[in-house]
Amino acid sequence: MSLQWNADRIKLAVLAAADKGLEAAGDVVANKAVTLIGINHGGVPSKPLYPPNSQTGTLHKSITRTRAEAGRVSVGTAVEYGRFLEFGTYRMLPRPWLRRALAESKTQALAAFKAGMTRAFSASIGGGP
Repeated sequence: MSLQWNADRIKLAVLAAADKGLEAAGDVVANKAVTLIGINHGGVPSKPLYPPNSQTGTLHKSITRTRAEAGRVSVGTAVEYGRFLEFGTYRMLPRPWLRRALAESKTQALAAFKAGMTRAFSASIGGGP
């Protein structure tokens, strides 16, 4: 009987599984960001330091999770005023929504990362679904 260690295969499996885990964690943060932006408020703007209330739905609909490169996931928006709401301007106090989404979903995002990574790694080495 012999045992053969295939370190390269294991390394690739771990990296691929980590990417899947990051995607799952990014989805959790993106979903939290979407829920933080109020949509049922009657058009009333949010108070400073609270997440923004949606006025047109553009920011709410634009939040995405993308895989920027191996080992990196990005959550955000291409809508220019998203950053003004997040960080404020010299005329407006911030209405943080993205950093708050990350802070409020850390536990769930970590659990999603672990579950996604475990599923992907098990599948890649033939040990699971």
